[in-house]
Amino acid sequence: MICKKCKKILIVEPIKNDDETWMHCITCGDRWREMKKTCHSCGSVFEEYKTAEKIFKNGTKHIEARCPDCDKYIKYLPQENFIMPFGKYKGMDIDEVAKKDLDYIRWLEENTTKNSIRNRCLEAIAKL
Repeated sequence: MICKKCKKILIVEPIKNDDETWMHCITCGDRWREMKKTCHSCGSVFEEYKTAEKIFKNGTKHIEARCPDCDKYIKYLPQENFIMPFGKYKGMDIDEVAKKDLDYIRWLEENTTKNSIRNRCLEAIAKL
């Protein structure tokens, strides 16, 4: 998750007050209310996605977020371990690649057109 104030990729702490959930940036201290999710297909409003694992032809696994009411696909969710789906490190965990070849992860972060991969690169670099 990215803090809206300090723009850093970070882990946030949820703070629950009655029926609201507030997110708290542990870097800058900013707080914001967590928004409920809405299905664009059926209009349902909910707090948690229904999830399903999808395995692609190249063996890469992703977690799909689906509407709990109509079961329509909404988006792919970030995974704990990002396995490189391409390149010379295909099949390896991105954190392991960063430990082995930090220059490659920096190059990938600067040259990829996909925000999800760029964010995973930044997270892997921050863990070092």
